Amino acid sequence: MSGSHTIRARAVWIGLVAAAVLLAVAGAAYWALHRVPAFYQQALRRDAQRAREASQEMGSRATALFNAVRKEGPWQALFTAEQINAFLAVDLPRNHRHVLAAEIHEPRVAIAGDRFLVGFRWQTARVAPVGSIELSAYLAAPNVVAFRIHGVRAGSLP
Repeated sequence: MSGSHTIRARAVWIGLVAAAVLLAVAGAAYWALHRVPAFYQQALRRDAQRAREASQEMGSRATALFNAVRKEGPWQALFTAEQINAFLAVDLPRNHRHVLAAEIHEPRVAIAGDRFLVGFRWQTARVAPVGSIELSAYLAAPNVVAFRIHGVRAGSLP
C-alpha cells in the first residue's frame, strides 16, 4: 500500500508542478501579448493643435507630390514621422476610415535610422494587442522600391 501511496503522491506533485509551469507560461504569454512597444506609446502622445497642423502639412506635401508625379521629370517628397502620425491620428479616421480593415485601429509609425516601425492596435473579439512591423526600404532596381520585413510582433511576441 505504501508503494501505491508514494506513486500517487508523486503523480500529484508532478501534476501540481506541471499546472504551475503551465500557468506561468500562460501568464508570461498574456503579459507579452499585451506589452506596448515604446515607439508606439510615444507616437500616441500628441498635442491636438500641433497634430492638426502637422496633418495639414502632410496633406499639402502629399498633394504636391501627387501633382509632381503626374508631370514629366524628377520629383521627390519628404514626410516626417510627426506628419505621418498626425495624418494617421487626425485625417485618416475622419476622411479615410474605409482604407483600414475593421480590426486595425490607431496606426502609428516611427523612423529609427534605416528602419521604419509601424504599430497598430489589432482589435479581436477577445484581445486588443498592439501589432508592430519593422521594415527597411531599398532600391531594388531603377524606379523600384522594395521593403524588407525584419520582424512582425503581437505585443512582444514574434
